[in-house]
Amino acid sequence: MADRDEAVLLHALSAYMRSADPKDLPPALRPYRRFRPQALKVHRDEVLAAFDDDVHRALLRQWLEDVGPARHEADALRSFCDDPSAWRVRAVPARPRDAPERPDLRAQLERERDKVRRARDEARAARAQAQRVDAEARRELKALTERAAALEAELARARARARELEEAAEEERAARARFERKVRKDLEALKRERAELRAELRAERRRARELER
Repeated sequence: MADRDEAVLLHALSAYMRSADPKDLPPALRPYRRFRPQALKVHRDEVLAAFDDDVHRALLRQWLEDVGPARHEADALRSFCDDPSAWRVRAVPARPRDAPERPDLRAQLERERDKVRRARDEARAARAQAQRVDAEARRELKALTERAAALEAELARARARARELEEAAEEERAARARFERKVRKDLEALKRERAELRAELRAERRRARELER
């Protein structure tokens, strides 16, 4: 591993440690979460070893997907998550070509890679499920919003109709009141006219009796 690659990795890990929730960090890393990359280099072995845990590597991957650092840093983080053991080895001499392979190490590496693939698939499935739930919620919200708008429009029409009926009733009450006033006036006029006619009739009867006498 080149020094430049190691510096890129430590820079990316430093950014992750500063932005992550302290509860999501391995306990061994919490004292270093405010360290700058150059200061973190002194503690590289403790930092890299802290990510032996699959859960913390999964959190690191999730942060990588959410934040999306620079491309070279993202590549270094993905490589580290895929095979952290390769980054922890410093300048180990190349194994002779005829040296026997370690089947147990290869099997362990494959198991780790399978875990990473499963974690990635689970995270992808969880994101897809969350997107489906979000889409369904958005559709329901849209339908409810449209229904609420229709009900508000219907209520506005009902209120307008009620106002029209109230105005019509008020006009009818006013017309009835005018009609009643007119009828009372006409009735008073008729009463006066009848009284006058009766007075005239009595006067005529008196004259008629006088003429007869």
